Amino acid sequence: MTVHTIEKSSYPSDEAASKSSLQYRQHHAAPYFRCAVLDEHGEFPQVIGYICSTRTTAFTAQSMSQHDSAGPILAMHSVAVQEPYRRKGIATSMLADYLKAMEAMDDGIECIQLLAKESLLGFYVKCGFQVTQLSPIRHGKDMWFDLERKLNKDNLQAQQERPCWIVDSFAREGALGSGN
Repeated sequence: MTVHTIEKSSYPSDEAASKSSLQYRQHHAAPYFRCAVLDEHGEFPQVIGYICSTRTTAFTAQSMSQHDSAGPILAMHSVAVQEPYRRKGIATSMLADYLKAMEAMDDGIECIQLLAKESLLGFYVKCGFQVTQLSPIRHGKDMWFDLERKLNKDNLQAQQERPCWIVDSFAREGALGSGN
């Protein structure tokens, strides 16, 4: 299945990106276009989901069709998963991996912004985004909300440097690492 096919099956026709828009994003903003591929038994790998974004200096309707490689804002356009793989945690895993990769990049991105419908606000909030406002951007017939997540590269480094201890609370009394 192609990314464009997933896009068309994930959004109403008045909201889905065109094939040429997806190709533009993939070509001009390749570091921000990531796919989840299922490769069962190493025979027929297939794209089952994707996330695509472009960089911009301002999150506007016009900026959604452009890519400014020096823009401090990463505008996320799609988080989409093939129908048979939805509601299985794939989008959450894809987005967590994507956010981790974006925080690890050292390329001047300060935040990620996106549009979401009301039904998906809980998903994005759970993934670390904050709802900022009812969006002034009109895309299709439904109302959208603006969401944002600041990229905290210092926090990522601190998390990577934090020591980790494994404690067995059922170990022998008096032994190193024992007890609660």
